[in-house]
Amino acid sequence: GVAAFAPQAFASLLGAPAPSPAMSRMLAACFATFGVLFAHFIPYSDKHQGGLRTAQMLSFLLALAGATDGFFAPDASPDAQAAGRRVAVLHAAATALATYAVRFAEKRKSAD
Repeated sequence: GVAAFAPQAFASLLGAPAPSPAMSRMLAACFATFGVLFAHFIPYSDKHQGGLRTAQMLSFLLALAGATDGFFAPDASPDAQAAGRRVAVLHAAATALATYAVRFAEKRKSAD
């Protein structure tokens, strides 16, 4: 929601320049879709493995994207590099949490 309706506030949280309004709306749509998926999968014991694995994958890919900008983009501005490092750390922590949750989540029962 913040990315769609207040892109400047969202960017200031990351210390990055504000994305275009169109990009903000696309980002908000993607995060809303994942939010609905997580809300429909994670709370239910027969489906939460899939939701947690999806959260793990999304967090890892966002951490990888942030690390790419934060550590491996020499032509990026210092603000963009700092924002990338913050995103990488935030999503690395979310990946670790999702990995922990997947490991101890109840396994889905087979239909045998």
